[in-house]
Amino acid sequence: MTARASWDARIRRAEVLSTRFPASREILNFYCVIAKFQKDSHAYFTSRRAPIPPRTADGTIRGRIDPAILLPRFSPFLSVVVSNAPAPLADFTRGLISREDSWADLLRIYWENGCRFEPAADEHSAFCARAYLQPYAEYVAAQLPLPPHSTEGAQFCPACRGMPQAGVLRPEGDGARRALICSFCVQEWDYRRIVCPSCGEERESHICVYAAKEIEYIRLEACETCRTYIETIDATKDGHAIPIVDELACLPLSLWASEQGYRKLQKNFFGL
Repeated sequence: MTARASWDARIRRAEVLSTRFPASREILNFYCVIAKFQKDSHAYFTSRRAPIPPRTADGTIRGRIDPAILLPRFSPFLSVVVSNAPAPLADFTRGLISREDSWADLLRIYWENGCRFEPAADEHSAFCARAYLQPYAEYVAAQLPLPPHSTEGAQFCPACRGMPQAGVLRPEGDGARRALICSFCVQEWDYRRIVCPSCGEERESHICVYAAKEIEYIRLEACETCRTYIETIDATKDGHAIPIVDELACLPLSLWASEQGYRKLQKNFFGL
């Protein structure tokens, strides 16, 4: 697996992209605020050697957690969201602040259910849980790495069973290898180039690749069988790219895909 980019590198990359891609500036600026809080949370969990939940029966990190581990920083996080989020999310979060008795269940249920929780929850609840828990998920995944042979070709993240957020093409020999990046714990695992990560379609004629001239190092890979797509960052064209950040700069490409009737395999935590 490829080492994850540092929090500082992610923040710097978002700042660069916000000047480069005006259409995505608002979301990238908000990401910077969230990432700065996440950086401090990750340091908090690491410095205190926060307890690691037991593995589940299928070997993932999503064993039952004690919410008491997570709650101390949740109120400050919600305050950051209220002060910086777009109005609808800020309004929702103000209401959530007043429902403190629901916080433990929100975090516990999201941790244990992940992407299975999101379709049943409103997007604002999913954002608050996912964005807050992500640094803890990264911390836990780093403590319990999986052997490389168990990751190749997996449809879901081998560490946490999260859906892939984006793909990445990294230089290898005379070509490039494809990997998927988890939407939750940000683990990365190898995946075949011409295979849909949603339905497993592998007929080349059914996998379409689109790109926009102004952002040509990001590919939109769409499956005509299941009508889902994933955005893949081509690091052979831009070696400075950080996939989980650069994916946020794809807003115009995502809007175009939606207009064509495609569905994103996994939305980012901003619901896009």
